[in-house]
This record gives sequence, structure tokens and C-alpha cells, in this order.
Amino acid sequence: MRILIAENETGVRRELREMLQQLGHTVAAAADGREALSLARQHACDLAILANDLPFGDGLQTARKLARARPLPILLLVENAVANPLADLSELPIYGYVFKPLHLPALQAGISVAVERFNEKQMLSTRVNELEEALETRKLIDRAKGKLMRMGMSEQKAFLSIQARARRTRKSMRAVARAILGD
Repeated sequence: MRILIAENETGVRRELREMLQQLGHTVAAAADGREALSLARQHACDLAILANDLPFGDGLQTARKLARARPLPILLLVENAVANPLADLSELPIYGYVFKPLHLPALQAGISVAVERFNEKQMLSTRVNELEEALETRKLIDRAKGKLMRMGMSEQKAFLSIQARARRTRKSMRAVARAILGD
């Protein structure tokens, strides 16, 4: 996996890079938010680990910009001493935390959780889009049936007419409904 890391402390950045490479990942490292965004544009990364306190755009601002450019799982690197590192992050594209000081098993677990949560969110988003599309199609077909019913067809006959026309023309029922409605 190609991982983008952004940490302003050289020692922590080096340690994080070494741990990730030990886990078999390729690493692109940045010292600040601007550099992280630049590296993200140059390299397609699969995951990002961002320090919360980056110069030139903190980790949260950088996370927002990264997610807008290309959605990816993002972990936030925070100090272990902070009990509640940040307020509610549910509106941000953050999929987990990694705490300093770094520990290899915790880092590996954080990456796994972030990737899983990200993939789950992507699947849910795709499913929502499919359902919205199906609902819109259903509404169009119902409106087309209504138009045909006003012309004297029964509801069943109108539906079967749309279905038959779709088969005959090798178009979707949605396309046929739009043609009937004049959309």
C-alpha cells in the first residue's frame, strides 16, 4: 500500500516511515500540510497518516483537502497525553487515530480499521446512490404510467406497455418513461 505521512517532527516522521516500510508499505513523507497536498497530487496514495498539528494547514484542514481531491482513508496522528484529542470528528474524513509514541501493533491495527471503515463507507455510499437512482427511475415510470392512464389505459396496461417498448427498443424503462414524458 502507498501511504502518505505528514508529520513536522523529523524523528517521529522517520520512525513512522520505518515502521510502515517494515509492514511492507511504500511511503511518501511530508513535513507540513502544503507538502502533503503536493505529494498527494504527484502520487496516488492509498492511505494518509496526518499529524494533527501540521504547519501550513493543520491535519484536519489537510484531511479535508485530500478527501475533496481524492477520497482515501485518513488516520490522524495525535499526542497520547491528550485525553480527548479533538471534538467530534464525524463530519471529517478521518477514519481513526494513531497515538504517539508509536507502537507497531497499534499502527497496524489503526491502518486495518481505517481501511475497513473507509471501504464500508464507500460501499454504503455506492448503495445509497443506487437506491436513489432506482427511486428516481420508479418515479419516472409512475409519471409515465400516469400519462398513459390519462390517455385511457389501465395502470397494468400502462406498465406493460412501457415494459414492452423498453424490450422492443432495447432501452431501459427509465429511458422509455422519459421519452413518454418528453423529458
